[in-house]
Amino acid sequence: MAIEKQQSYKYSLMAALLSALTWIVFLPVWLVVTPVIPKENILLIEGIHDLFAARQPIEDLWQKWEQPEIWRLPHGHISAQLVLGLMGHVLRWLAPRLEAGGKNNA
Repeated sequence: MAIEKQQSYKYSLMAALLSALTWIVFLPVWLVVTPVIPKENILLIEGIHDLFAARQPIEDLWQKWEQPEIWRLPHGHISAQLVLGLMGHVLRWLAPRLEAGGKNNA
């Protein structure tokens, strides 16, 4: 029982440290970068169990960028990339936007 508590504590501490590092590393970017494309062409994908990209900086980015479409998936940083069908879903989201961009550039 004591070992389980110690492992749980280590996991919680690691998650807190990763979250703090995300804030330190990425916060300045959130404050100064704004998109140069319409928000209709922006898709944010958030893994709600992500330990590398904490939730709050993603939410702050979403707000700063005037709430573009966001998909909040019940996954972590790596597991979201392993979801069957996600890539196809993203490509189906992108296709009409890429086509419209191509027509505008022709």
